[in-house]
Amino acid sequence: MKKIIYSLLVISTFSVTSFAQNKNIQEEVKEKVIKVKDSEGEKTIIKKENTIKEQDIRFRNPDSGALNKEQIVTPIKVDKNVEVTIDGVKRYIDVDRSGKYESLGKTFYVTLDKKGYTVRNENGKTVANLRETESGNYIHADRSKVSNLTFDDAGNIVVETYDYKDDTFTKYFYKKVQ
Repeated sequence: MKKIIYSLLVISTFSVTSFAQNKNIQEEVKEKVIKVKDSEGEKTIIKKENTIKEQDIRFRNPDSGALNKEQIVTPIKVDKNVEVTIDGVKRYIDVDRSGKYESLGKTFYVTLDKKGYTVRNENGKTVANLRETESGNYIHADRSKVSNLTFDDAGNIVVETYDYKDDTFTKYFYKKVQ
């Protein structure tokens, strides 16, 4: 019985180690610590960005008996995730929309918070909150109204506000500066 177990163990060891790697894998982790001071105090944001690049290895003539074979260029699959820790609360995001934006001659700063993003003016005062919906859009909520917010391809903010009294929509654009 022992001989059978040992022989199975040896066979399984050789069968596992005999396969060659058929992918190039590169993993990169970037960690950034950001301290934000505002009217509510100082917050610490830890942003950890993990990028994994994976490429299949293929040869032009895999069945040839040549020792050095020519490799075919294959597409690279990039998988990226961002883990954000804000005052001890962890959440995962696809794209970090934080940055400096301008609209109508005023500067606004969009920063991550525990539930989404906070919009602050030049003085550091909170003017709105951004919360992501299930559809991938955002709700822009300030003291007087709630609006629909999207990001265009360039990363700029587009806010659509409905005015109940006039039964009209108004669009505001915030251009991304940084």
